[in-house]
Amino acid sequence: MLKTPEKISTLQRKLYRKAKQEPVFRFHALYDKVYRADILSHAYALVRANKGSAGIDGETFMAIEEREGGAALIAELEDALRNKTYKPDPVKRVMIPKTIKDRVTQLTRRVTTVKPLERIVWEVNTTVRGWVNYFHYRNCSKTMTKVRGHVEARLQTHLRKRHKVRDRGTGYARFSSRALYEKYGLYKVPTTAAWTKAHALR
Repeated sequence: MLKTPEKISTLQRKLYRKAKQEPVFRFHALYDKVYRADILSHAYALVRANKGSAGIDGETFMAIEEREGGAALIAELEDALRNKTYKPDPVKRVMIPKTIKDRVTQLTRRVTTVKPLERIVWEVNTTVRGWVNYFHYRNCSKTMTKVRGHVEARLQTHLRKRHKVRDRGTGYARFSSRALYEKYGLYKVPTTAAWTKAHALR
């Protein structure tokens, strides 16, 4: 399991706290963080650790490292990003989660335990809050209740895996619904709506 370098973790925490304290704040100067050598190196290590298949260009990590080495590739990418000459290749087609439950499940998978917990909660909160704001309407209590239950269950499962709590009962007691909201800052999905009409009924 790869550990996020402290310098990167510090940046993530600062961005998360700023966004949480000032929800309407907009970050306008983050591009220079994208091509930071330490961030690119860590991103490279994370992708390599996934042991996935080659991209649309057929390049594998083994081929890259035999030909030029990871460090050379990262330096080349950093230079291209810095000078805004980078042009990404087409990507493979992937299945996009069809429902909010699919998306929350994706955000809380076991592989995400390498990321800071604050980041995971922020991503879940942002995703779910956006969905609620869009689909929240008068006769939606049943749906909202199901989504709230799914979000709670997924974060509880994520916390059990993160803290290596094997017993489900112990995990649910330690990471109760109350703790999810009060200790970890999970967004509570409302189960009643003020809207009289649906924003988008799908």
